Parts: sequence; C-alpha cells; structure tokens
Amino acid sequence: METREKVRRYLYHNVGNMLTASRPAFDLKTNHWHVPVLCKTDRGIFVVGEFQLDEDLNFVFIPTKEEMLAVLEAQLEHTLTLVTDKPDEVRMKGLTPGTI
Repeated sequence: METREKVRRYLYHNVGNMLTASRPAFDLKTNHWHVPVLCKTDRGIFVVGEFQLDEDLNFVFIPTKEEMLAVLEAQLEHTLTLVTDKPDEVRMKGLTPGTI
C-alpha cells in the first residue's frame, strides 16, 4: 500500500532501520490516514507513535524521534522479562523476581 510504504521510507531515511510502518487506517471524519509506527527490540515489538497523512498522502503529523524514543522507554519500563536465574541472583541485579 502506498500510504504504508511512504511512512516506511520516511522512517528508514530519517530515523533508522529499527522502525517500520504498520497497517494504515483511514479516518472518514478527518480524511486522514493514521499509520502506527512499530519498533522492534530484543524484548518485543512496540507501537511507539503514529503518522498522519491527508487523503493526498501529504504528511500532516510526524512524531519526532525523541517522542517515539520516550514512548518506547516508557513501554520497556513496564514490560515483563522472562529470566531463568535464581531469585537471589535476580535481586542482586536490582530486579524484583516473580514466579509464574
């Protein structure tokens, strides 16, 4: 799809290759395309922002690299990580162990 590809190219050339565009959705009320931005990390894939384009595919809103990084950091802070270390070793790393 043209919309997704335009955002994907913008991200690649202006932000970096760890980001990509997700599936666009068209809002009939505003006549804007909304394109979520995905960031791939070693802890998963996260939505870190959203581009908006008008019906002629002109950019209306572009989140800054700093805004997307802040969203990613906030999400990573609240994301659980599976660790196979013993509880005492996990505590020594400054983490709070839990069990499943």
